[in-house]
Amino acid sequence: MMCVFFIYVSVITFWSSEIASIFKLSPVSDRKVNLVGTLGGGGQK
Repeated sequence: MMCVFFIYVSVITFWSSEIASIFKLSPVSDRKVNLVGTLGGGGQK
């Protein structure tokens, strides 16, 4: 039972790091940051 739990945690940790690296490298996250910056700047004017 502990072995299955350990494998499950390892897989979750692995995929979390993979997804995080994908989001860091993807231009979509850059667009989100730019969009938030634009909305924030537009709201201040």
